[in-house]
Amino acid sequence: MEKQKKQSHIKTFVYGASLGATLLAPGLSVATIALVLGIYEKLLGSISDFFSTKWKSTLPFLIPLGVGAFIAVIATSRILSWAIEHYPHQLAFLFLGFIVGAIPLLLKTAKAKERLKTKHIIPLVVVALLVASINFLQPAQDAYAITGLDTATVIRLLIAGALAATAMLLPGLSAALMLLLMGAYASLTQAISDFNLPVVGVTLIGMLIGLIISSKGIKYLLENYTTLTYAISIGMVIGSVVVVFPGIPVGALGILKSVLTFAVGLIAVLLIERLNTSH
Repeated sequence: MEKQKKQSHIKTFVYGASLGATLLAPGLSVATIALVLGIYEKLLGSISDFFSTKWKSTLPFLIPLGVGAFIAVIATSRILSWAIEHYPHQLAFLFLGFIVGAIPLLLKTAKAKERLKTKHIIPLVVVALLVASINFLQPAQDAYAITGLDTATVIRLLIAGALAATAMLLPGLSAALMLLLMGAYASLTQAISDFNLPVVGVTLIGMLIGLIISSKGIKYLLENYTTLTYAISIGMVIGSVVVVFPGIPVGALGILKSVLTFAVGLIAVLLIERLNTSH
């Protein structure tokens, strides 16, 4: 019995590491990875139950999952911080590949051909245009350099964390993409890598607030307004293509590197989609 429990904890730890590695990659959906691993419903249910009187029953699952995710996030934050500094253009195209690859996955999950009607397409287009317009207001990657925790920065991090947590629970939508759209992605990735506890702590509080609200809210929306919820998610992902696109690379070598990194991101998401279909 003890051996089975230990094996179960190790398995859950590995699942958590898989989710954590996905968390900081814009375009890669934590919920989709959870679907592939076969733990999405258990994850959503456990998070919902954690904020209720049943919280003790969720700990054997959530603790090893959380530890695995934490270690993976720290590891990937260091790699991404280095890549942001040395290869920002190629990294943007990698993320662009993730995002473009996520669009057909979302359309398939939403059963768009059968279910999307005019009443869903209109909010989809409106949301896509609103998200795309962020790029014309300010460059997302340089929007908010965190130099201190003033009131405005704290509010911004709380909102970014809450939106990231909400996106994390929706199949096809990326938590990191929300951070990118809020202009907090690069700064927060660096903060995690540097163990900047005040910045990370405020963001985690925002995520906790987002989880408390969204774990039950998403369940309700997916049960009662499934197609509309997915339509808005699809609009956000389509609009984010404009935000993430870093511009046309300079020189033949720059174009080749960008095309290759874009292809890597696209193929990675398509492989995840295939695994999701097989499950």
